[in-house]
Amino acid sequence: MAGLEISDPGHAGPSGDISAELLDIFEERAAIREFDGGESREQAEAAAAIEIGMPPRDVPSGDEKPVDESDYEALLAALREHGPLTPGAAAQQMEWGATQACQAMATLKKQGRVNVDQLGQAAPVEEGSE
Repeated sequence: MAGLEISDPGHAGPSGDISAELLDIFEERAAIREFDGGESREQAEAAAAIEIGMPPRDVPSGDEKPVDESDYEALLAALREHGPLTPGAAAQQMEWGATQACQAMATLKKQGRVNVDQLGQAAPVEEGSE
């Protein structure tokens, strides 16, 4: 997990780290996304964290700007226009960095505004379908 820390108190061990089982799942999903899916390691790890319901809390941000409400709305509009997107595809579509896309997607998921499938693709939750 090069540089990525994930947070989930519900699955944390006594030291606050995630359980070994959840870590195995995370690492497997990240590896599949990186090697089979062609995503960068950062994108793969951030997307895997979102997939298992544990958004990244310490991802190197580089020159990316913080995520704000207008970013969430822009991402939702892109998902409605283009269909389900992975964090990597969303970053490319939105001309964002991977961290910004992952943070926006994780927040939208937490807010119940998007669903993320097994492939890590987010799709907007349509009003009235909850």
